[in-house]
Amino acid sequence: MKLETKQNTQVAIVDIDGQDRITVGNNTFDIKDDLKNMGMKWDGLARVWYYKPGSDEDCIAFLKKLNDYAPGFGCFDADMVEFVNNL
Repeated sequence: MKLETKQNTQVAIVDIDGQDRITVGNNTFDIKDDLKNMGMKWDGLARVWYYKPGSDEDCIAFLKKLNDYAPGFGCFDADMVEFVNNL
């Protein structure tokens, strides 16, 4: 899923990393407060925001929350949206 910020065309990229965390990286400065309010934490070493779900249900719920949030920023990956909508 890609989140395009309102103030520029660089995108923040949502991924699931090798530590089973949902991460948001790349250009996140404009949305950092929103990510923090959603419960994400900053990993300064990896330079990503992350959320560590406690269960599969928690992971699905958080991905749906990001999916609901992303349209406010204008652009996100259609494949990820389809995946999340089908959960």
